[in-house]
Amino acid sequence: MASVFWLFCLVSSETPPSEGAKADVSALAAEAAESAKALPKKRRRVDLAPYDISNELCWVDQSKGRCCQGDATTHSDCWDESYSFEECCPNADCFDGEVFTYEACCAQVYGLRGNEGCWSGYYDYEHCCLANRSSQSWVDILLREIDTDQFYGMDEFYTDAQYGNDFGYYSTGRVLGKSDGKSAQEFAHYTTYPMALSPHFGRVLCRVVFIMWLQMNEKAPFRVVEIGAGSGQLAHDIQECVKRNELGIDPPVWRRFLGAFEYVIVERSPALSRRQRQRGLRVVNADAQRKDSCPVVLEALTQSDACSAGQRQPARRAAAECEVTERGNQHTAASLVLSNELLDAFAPVKLQLSIYGQPVVTHCRAWQEIRLVHIINLDDLRAISEALEHSEQRITAMALDLEGYTNEVFCRVTNTSVGKATLMTGHSERFAHMGLPAPFS
Repeated sequence: MASVFWLFCLVSSETPPSEGAKADVSALAAEAAESAKALPKKRRRVDLAPYDISNELCWVDQSKGRCCQGDATTHSDCWDESYSFEECCPNADCFDGEVFTYEACCAQVYGLRGNEGCWSGYYDYEHCCLANRSSQSWVDILLREIDTDQFYGMDEFYTDAQYGNDFGYYSTGRVLGKSDGKSAQEFAHYTTYPMALSPHFGRVLCRVVFIMWLQMNEKAPFRVVEIGAGSGQLAHDIQECVKRNELGIDPPVWRRFLGAFEYVIVERSPALSRRQRQRGLRVVNADAQRKDSCPVVLEALTQSDACSAGQRQPARRAAAECEVTERGNQHTAASLVLSNELLDAFAPVKLQLSIYGQPVVTHCRAWQEIRLVHIINLDDLRAISEALEHSEQRITAMALDLEGYTNEVFCRVTNTSVGKATLMTGHSERFAHMGLPAPFS
């Protein structure tokens, strides 16, 4: 990119195309517009486009106005091995090199607004022919055809690590120790207050539950739902407290409380739910983070002793609290929901404040979701796969797939001029925001 190029107008001496040709292009443009509807909003809204570093890199020695007023073949002298039309020009997504070309859409023989058959939505004369808008970002240009489903969101990574079928800490039972219910300390690597202070911690909450029952005018049935009960120690201790009247409640009141009291656990982990059932606890397998778990839990609540008595007393079965509903109400919902150390363990979506410019923290566009990519040595991947008893054919196919994906996504992007500069600029901006001197990079 040696010298400065001057802007000049493109004049075509071609005769206007036939009406049939215009109609064909119009139909294709309409089809392209339908496809564009499926694109993310950031692809269709210029004001939401990510930081476009190509504007700062491509036009040091060249004129954006001249080089981008065309397609990839119009001004071949603008491009070399380091810079390409696709990387540098905001209108690169307008042309496919076959039907949608600069000449077919932008030639002056079509008039001041070009070939109207080419335009639809975001794709108009200003964007495609004049190239006077911000790019839809180099990220979209380079990655639009690449499947990024293998990029982990932080919430997906966390969920797999905790509840994945193959190696989830909770789902596979690795969290459990070797006590087999013979002691309160059942976890292998850490403890919780319900286990460490059993049965006293449970009795404290038992008292709270009793007081709430009184304040709710001795509601019957009084349904307690514990979400994520771990080893089931808290549920066991609370129910023992109620059954044995360990609070020393006046017997007539205690009998009413015992008759109204119900306890159900909502548990996501198959291994933990098995341990809970071994202790004689009622368990519903469901995920507290999903709305579709509510009907499952509500149906389980109607399977209580109070409602089951309806098999002998039809009128009791018809009571409001025994009706199966999609959404809870004052009759069918839980009276009390409790959990210990669960809400802080819900899968998080990790966000990062943009490292470019001066972002406004109250604007959604100033934040980016952190996504994760696993890096693993091929020999380690093979060892893990062999331990999981995968076939040699499956291991080889997986290795080839991952190697091809790595080359296609990461190597191709980082070997472009814009990709390299983005890495350097990103590191520079990050150090500036974090106040890190270069040696600490």
